[in-house]
Amino acid sequence: MRLRFNALGGLTAGLAASALPVVGRLDLAVSAGAVGLAIGLAALAPRRWLIVAVTVAAVALGLGAGALRLSAIDREVAVGAAAVDARGARSAQLSGYVEAISRSSTSGLLGLRVESGRGRFLVVGPPQLDNPIGVGQAILAEGSLRAPEDWERSRLRADGIGAVLEADQVTASGVWRGGLVGALDSARHRAEVAVGRGMAPTEATLARGFVLGEDADIPEATRERFRRSGLAHLLAVSGQNVLLLVALATPILALLGVPYRARLWVLIALVLIYLPIAGGGPSIQRAALMGIAGLVAALADRAPTRWYVIGLAAALTLLANPLNGFDIGWQLSFAAVVGIALWTPGLARAFAKPLRINEETPRAAPRRALAEAAALSLAATIATAPLLAHYFGTFTPLALLANLAALPAVASVMWIGMIDSLLGQFGTIGVDAAALLNHVASALIAYIEAIAAAAAEPTWAQVEVGDFGLGYLLLAGAALLAGGWAIESALARRRGFSAARPLRSAAAAIALLLLASALALGVRSSGGGAGSAAIGLRISVLDVGQGDSILLDPPDGAPILVDTGPPGGEIAAQLYAHQVERLRALVLTHDQSDHDGALDQVLAATEVGWLGYSRVGAEPRSFARAEGARLRVLSAGDWIRSGSLEMQVLWPPPALLDPSAKPASIDPNRLSLVLLARFHGFRMLLTGDAESELTSIDPGPIDVLKLAHHGSEDTGLAALLAHSAPRLALISVGADNPYGHPTPSTLATLEAAGVEVRRTDQDGTIELTVGKGGYELR
Repeated sequence: MRLRFNALGGLTAGLAASALPVVGRLDLAVSAGAVGLAIGLAALAPRRWLIVAVTVAAVALGLGAGALRLSAIDREVAVGAAAVDARGARSAQLSGYVEAISRSSTSGLLGLRVESGRGRFLVVGPPQLDNPIGVGQAILAEGSLRAPEDWERSRLRADGIGAVLEADQVTASGVWRGGLVGALDSARHRAEVAVGRGMAPTEATLARGFVLGEDADIPEATRERFRRSGLAHLLAVSGQNVLLLVALATPILALLGVPYRARLWVLIALVLIYLPIAGGGPSIQRAALMGIAGLVAALADRAPTRWYVIGLAAALTLLANPLNGFDIGWQLSFAAVVGIALWTPGLARAFAKPLRINEETPRAAPRRALAEAAALSLAATIATAPLLAHYFGTFTPLALLANLAALPAVASVMWIGMIDSLLGQFGTIGVDAAALLNHVASALIAYIEAIAAAAAEPTWAQVEVGDFGLGYLLLAGAALLAGGWAIESALARRRGFSAARPLRSAAAAIALLLLASALALGVRSSGGGAGSAAIGLRISVLDVGQGDSILLDPPDGAPILVDTGPPGGEIAAQLYAHQVERLRALVLTHDQSDHDGALDQVLAATEVGWLGYSRVGAEPRSFARAEGARLRVLSAGDWIRSGSLEMQVLWPPPALLDPSAKPASIDPNRLSLVLLARFHGFRMLLTGDAESELTSIDPGPIDVLKLAHHGSEDTGLAALLAHSAPRLALISVGADNPYGHPTPSTLATLEAAGVEVRRTDQDGTIELTVGKGGYELR
């Protein structure tokens, strides 16, 4: 038994280590030499060295297998990268089959993973397509081909993608993949038709997200509610969702008289049936494998069996792709399964008493299912909390309650969706039968939506915990392990702590102290305000005279420039001083020379990925096209992203940009883009020339306000300050302007609201350094 565990642990460690940059260059000769040395050591050394030899050999085998797999992945990446190098020109045309579809939660753009004859590519498409596209369908995309940005390179490498096509146009054909993969595509397509049939559009998109992991059409507002409530994991198929799918099958099988061990195999069979219906992609395969591991761990009588199955699942997923270990989804699934193995059996037994569950009474089956599902959800939610805090810098206090409240409905929706998917394979009759079931599912999904909305409503629904780094992660993990063991052991015996259990009492006390310390340190590091920022986003309100130009440079993405300032504002010299050679995007808030007058200088001095605007004249568009920049019309609801920086367009609404409206008939200031920049917990409102009295936006609380129209008189400013409560206001204004900017009334309104003011006419270029813990001003 010990040799088996050591071999599996060594293999898993070797596979995980093979993806590390330091170890990734080890060749197979080194691994083969280590295996030979281990075998020789086992043959010559005493028996007690056999375990060491087996472990060394397993680590070496893992390194070698991982190196082979990574070499294959990198060959796929090199094909796409070669296509970028060979193009020379920025424009490109690409045809291939869609392997997966996603939607960016920040930009709203579609992400299509496409397999073509020239390799695998990510096609970033427009938010809306003329014709819907399905997985397995052939497409033709036209746009500009580029190498992955630094912030997206590692993620794309894991998928074997070496190039990104930023598409202006995507056309779907009627051609689909053939063979076994094509058959799976057809099965998934029939399931998509059945799941959500007869529901309202909102419930239908959520149903497909819950059951099939198809989240591309879920509105961003809905995503945000699910994130804030701690229910975001429901929007994509995960190991926890797979377990919820089978949670209610256990009492049904018990009622049918299926023996305990046989139930396990039936449940695994259900997961294997669900796998191709849900698409059979890599993420679905990983979720199914982790779900099966969690299922075996939850039902296993002996602890060694639980841990061996979990280790085997980790080894298999890493063998498929060693880079999985760096994937957030993999880590969350693994943490959830570990939590399930640790705490589900004891928690289920603890819930048994208040629910009056009698294992021998069939009528107790529904209550038993509820207890097991609640224990599973509770264990998974607690186990993943430190990872969520580490990666996203937030803690969701109501996540546990929201998950428990939604649990019965989620499990039922998963079951109905599974039945829908199977019925959909039988054509029109099956789809019509699925529509009848979906009346029940629709009500359940509306209930889940209501829970998400209620849990997301409080201002404290998501608490910023600052830079919850590796130290905090380990501290919180240790607290959960110790406290979970102590509390679960006590609850399993259906009584509280007592003097007869001093070890468990001490463990619980230490665990609570560790967890409180970790959270306190994390929350304290998010205090905000000047002087508390680490190196992160750099924002420069450039001194370009009477005009606007703001540079936002995130630590993990290319800079974004908002406006260029007036002609003669020396914007090219400013960009050179900030060492900017390439811009992710250049955004022009509106068509006036004090905001876009130096466009030609920016295009000549830098490489611009794309030009965004609400409405500009023909000349700026011609400049941009001549320099190879793509054009993108922006309106309320659009998103811009570069690394961890995300910018939401709040104004103008699309109706104001209707081509039938004559530009001369609308005040250009009313068409000015208003942007909300977000970086972790920091929020800055960039208003262009759109005074508050011209717009009807409510950005919520913000940290910094870039004042509209260089500080001109704005009767709506006081109301905006009352709602958004910024600590700092920035005014981009020229020293010798003839307009009297900023006006005395504007300065008086800011002073009355207690807002600190900085001006480029007095302070020159204003720079902010923003970290997870706040910002510094200079």
